[in-house]
Order: sequence, then C-alpha cells, then structure tokens
Amino acid sequence: MTRSFGDSVALAGVDLTIPAGSLTVVVGPSGCGKSTILRMIAGLDAPDGGTLRIGDHDVTERAAGERDVAMVFQDYALFPHMTVEGNISFGLRLQARHDRRSGPNRDQIRARVHEVSTLLALDDLLDRRPAQLSGGQRQRVALARAIVRRPSLLLLDEPLSALDPQLRASARAEITRLHRELGTTLVLVTHDQHEALTMATHLVVMERGAVAQSGSPAELYRHPASEFVAAFLGTPAMNLHDRDDIRIGWRPADGQLDLRQSERADGDWFVDGVVESCEFTGDGQHVRCTGPNGTFLLVQREGEHWLTPGDAAHVRVPTDRLHRFGSDGQRLP
Repeated sequence: MTRSFGDSVALAGVDLTIPAGSLTVVVGPSGCGKSTILRMIAGLDAPDGGTLRIGDHDVTERAAGERDVAMVFQDYALFPHMTVEGNISFGLRLQARHDRRSGPNRDQIRARVHEVSTLLALDDLLDRRPAQLSGGQRQRVALARAIVRRPSLLLLDEPLSALDPQLRASARAEITRLHRELGTTLVLVTHDQHEALTMATHLVVMERGAVAQSGSPAELYRHPASEFVAAFLGTPAMNLHDRDDIRIGWRPADGQLDLRQSERADGDWFVDGVVESCEFTGDGQHVRCTGPNGTFLLVQREGEHWLTPGDAAHVRVPTDRLHRFGSDGQRLP
C-alpha cells in the first residue's frame, strides 16, 4: 500500500501480513507511518495504491462501518454526558435502531454489557460518567465499548500514552490478558519499543513509511535485519562500533567483564575503555565507558565486581552475541 499527503510520503509501498489471532504491535519513531496503517485498516483513510484485505475479503473500497473493525483512539473519545453503561452500549443500541430484524434486542444488549463490564472490572462503575473516572478506568471503558460489538479485528492507537508509568504496566497486562481471553486479532500502535517487546506476539518495526522488519519479538531482538532495527529495539540501546568497512553491534547485557584480560582468541569481540559514569538501577548498574572504539555501555548485575568512575573496563563479547552490519545498514551473516 502507498499513501501520501501532498508532498509528504506516509507509506512507501508497505507489504504486510497480520497473523490471525495475533496481538500485533506496530512500532517506530514519529512520522514513520504506523498510525496511517491503522487508519487505513479502520477505513478512516484510503490508500493511494494497493489492496487491503481482512480475512478473505477485499475491503479497500468498503466504508469503515462495513469492515467489522473496532478502534480505540488515543484520547478514548468517550461521550462525556453518558454513563459508563451508556458509553459501552452505544454502538449496540445504534445497531439495533438501524437493523430491527437482526440487530440485538434490549436483553441481548444488557447481557453483552454485563459480560464485558465483568471482564474489565467495570461492574461498580456503570452509573458513573467519564469525568468521575481515572485514566485507567476510562481506558477500560473505551476497550469495553470496542469489544462489546465482538469485532473480528480490534485496533488500538497509542492506548497507554496518557497513563502514568505505574498504571501503564498494569494496563499492558490488562490488554494482553484481554487478548488471550477473547482470541480476537488485535493491532496496537505505539512509539514505545519496551511496550512493543513486552506485549506483542507479532512485532512490526516501521522506518520512513516502510516495514523495516516483522516477526516475533524474540526474532527481531536477537536477529535484527538492519542497524536501524538493532538500535531501535532494546533498553539500553545496542552498542555499535566501526570495524574496517562494517559495523559491529552488541547488546550491553551481553558484555562480560574480562578481569584477568584472558587470551584474546579470534572471533570474540574485545573492547577496552575507562569508566565515565555509573547509573544504579536497583538490581545492577549501567556503566558508560569511553575507549579507542568510542563510547560503549555495559550492564552489570548485583553481585558482580562493580566498576566505578575512573576504573579500567575490559569487556569480552561472545561471538554468538555479535551483530554485523554492512555499509548499507543491513545485517550481514
């Protein structure tokens, strides 16, 4: 699919398959096209070129209401004058009004609202209005309003960005549990790579309007297809060093202190430096060093020989933990 807005290219020939039943997370920096993909799946935006299929159906030309898709927006978009129950049941009541023959009746609407409110622990909040709810509660109401329709595809646009860090952690668990229990295909867009790695069963990394790589989170983390994916995923970020005409990459947690400065066999990567700073993280520390190969970061765990500023740092990285990238930024064997 392609999509442009004037002279700005939002999507440059995206070819993407979202596995049925997956929790697919689309992640990337601002302006990479991830929200445009979500809007086109929802039918809120039309592609300039290409075909969009949901299951066996070509929905490229179908209106949003004909796609069996539900979307939760970043700001939740709840009706402020309605109660929680009214917000959840709104879509079903609208469906019943427009389709009196096959639409749900009052008892069915009541039963489905009860079902989702129980699933999302909203039973005690049904009489409240959005202004009386916390951010996490409003998020759950928005999710309930979407899933009460039982869509084949659920889309979430940055659903956790408005929550504080502590609430985000519980909300991540809530969404993954919900996906597991419903079995619905869920597509979530975020700019937070930690959120993407921890939630996804299928991960898509976007770069400048194109898919940089897609697959399981473990696959992308351990075998990034490009220097961009390698640097984007992971906290702390991957260390990258120039070596001849290639770039060598290694994860800070994969570096091992070489206190005895053992014999340096071919294959392993050895890097020396001087400790510049240390950040305590609770269960360890992040050690920033400088050396002939430039700046690098090392992760140390509690119980190891801890380094302090001014110490010499001798680090060995096992061969199977190294990543090599060519001059074009693509992964080498």
